[in-house]
Amino acid sequence: RVRSLPVDLHQLIADVIALGQRSIDKRIAMDQQLDARHAMTIGDPSALQNALLNLLLNARDAMPQGGTVRFVTCNIDIADSTPRENNFALPPGQYIEIAVEDTGVGISPDVIGKVFEPFFTTKDSGTGMGLAAVQVTVLEHQGVVGVTSKPGCGSTFRLLLPITSSSKVIEPVRVQEATERATQGRVLVVDDEPSEIGRASCRERV
Repeated sequence: RVRSLPVDLHQLIADVIALGQRSIDKRIAMDQQLDARHAMTIGDPSALQNALLNLLLNARDAMPQGGTVRFVTCNIDIADSTPRENNFALPPGQYIEIAVEDTGVGISPDVIGKVFEPFFTTKDSGTGMGLAAVQVTVLEHQGVVGVTSKPGCGSTFRLLLPITSSSKVIEPVRVQEATERATQGRVLVVDDEPSEIGRASCRERV
């Protein structure tokens, strides 16, 4: 079950960037643009930090010659539960979007729909569980994760997580339930167009 603790997502991003600056290729620059006014959620800080770290490592692997990875946040207000991309609906409420952008090689159209599948990888080494673990963690925290990419133009992974006051506790989601949701094809995947949710409240990013 997910631990129900107050988590400052901006602090987690700062911690992940600090760790990355000490441990990954110095040719990779790291940047942040934390525009979200509300960045608190309820959940497991270790699991959420690991999810962000997995996205950073994925960005690193996409930039073998160096580049830039950028963390961007904003708040999004979802007014209703109307299904959006791939019929994935989020409950109405306030959310934080965390975008992890890289300037890497991008993801081809024939691969992008598989990136969250367990054991799927295009790398010579690795288990293929990094992005699958990210998806399970986000689902456990009652959020959604998606990707936009274009070959040669980098990739952007977006996480939407509910924001909350520190006094509110969410009902934990069983890991098995989250895994089942992750394997039912209800994945927020967009090829090269901005997210419908993101267009509602976030400024357009290139």
